[in-house]
Amino acid sequence: EGFFSVPAGTGFAAAPGLLQGGANYGCSVRLPDGRLELCPALGVWEWDERGLPVFGDGHVPVLVHEFTHAFANPVIDAQWSELEPAMTRVFARVRATMEARAYPDPKIVAQESLVRACVVRFAAATRGPDGAREQEREEVEQGFAWTPELARLLIQYEQARERYPTLDSFAPLLAEFFGGVADQLEEQAERAPKV
Repeated sequence: EGFFSVPAGTGFAAAPGLLQGGANYGCSVRLPDGRLELCPALGVWEWDERGLPVFGDGHVPVLVHEFTHAFANPVIDAQWSELEPAMTRVFARVRATMEARAYPDPKIVAQESLVRACVVRFAAATRGPDGAREQEREEVEQGFAWTPELARLLIQYEQARERYPTLDSFAPLLAEFFGGVADQLEEQAERAPKV
């Protein structure tokens, strides 16, 4: 709650998505009175011997990921005009991987990128450096190679909350970051052997 400056009265309730397979969705709604209700749906991918769904510690990063969309997506949406040029370049280099994971456009990849870096910071806060490294490894394996660097950038946000009271106030640094990612991906492509 402190990381995102969650307003008082925000509701958190996850729902098991019994009919959605292993897919997960970050759902939220802003109520007429201004309160935010976060209600992600978690897919089921583990069952006990009776065939009943099982949720345990291994589901925590997924739950955090889905809750985080309610905060990260609006940040990306608000900064999209600044982010779009860099993210279009990034997406051009990782398109096949992202589309295979059902992330079909640059804006969704930007949202997922910020969410995943936030989950790494959550892992660092709750499971220490080893937990953060494990989470980084998982995100990189999913095709988000820049997650460790983005998570390190978020440390600046965490350590300078007077300067950056909200993630929105920190968001302008994301365009520069993703411009650097695009440069790195393009350089790697240029160095790659031509087939």
